[in-house]
Amino acid sequence: MTYSIYNLTDGVFTGLRLGGDAEFIAVNLPAGCGAWPGGIDPLRERVDIPSQGLVAYQPPAPPADGLRTWEWSAALWRWQPVPTLVAVKARKWEEIKAARDAAISAPLATDWGMFDHDPKARAAIQEMATGASVTSSDVVATLADNTTVKLQPRQIAAVLALSFARVQLARETATELRDQVDLAASTEAVAAVAWPETAG
Repeated sequence: MTYSIYNLTDGVFTGLRLGGDAEFIAVNLPAGCGAWPGGIDPLRERVDIPSQGLVAYQPPAPPADGLRTWEWSAALWRWQPVPTLVAVKARKWEEIKAARDAAISAPLATDWGMFDHDPKARAAIQEMATGASVTSSDVVATLADNTTVKLQPRQIAAVLALSFARVQLARETATELRDQVDLAASTEAVAAVAWPETAG
């Protein structure tokens, strides 16, 4: 038979279970503990020492820290973590950075076609624009649909300018949103901060 082990001072179950006959339990029972028949959930019940009966038990909350506090859920009969304002702000900033990077890396529309705009593609645009400027030569660029286009130095320079403007707008937007998050006084205010569609 299975026995759940509890503390004789407060009746709280330790989580330890022993299986065996009465003699085995008596020999192996930890000091200061009792044995209750069956598998008891140590986070739901404890032994009421005076009456020697089982009663509902709400364990103490885990310690709070800078990122979370705890809220009791009667439905789950467990403590549930609640993020602090600091944690909510940190998570929102990660969302903003992800939105910023996605806005920057989205394909770039130009008068000469759609360019890929991931970090490698942006470096390629920069390299082509520099080379065309130095040599006064046309360049052949590969577009997002894998076709090619021949561009004059002024044209690839215009593509580079569009690329730079895209990056700057996204970074400025992210900075503005970060300021809003920093100033937010509640989790609701933080949740209201969102990446604008006009920023990419």
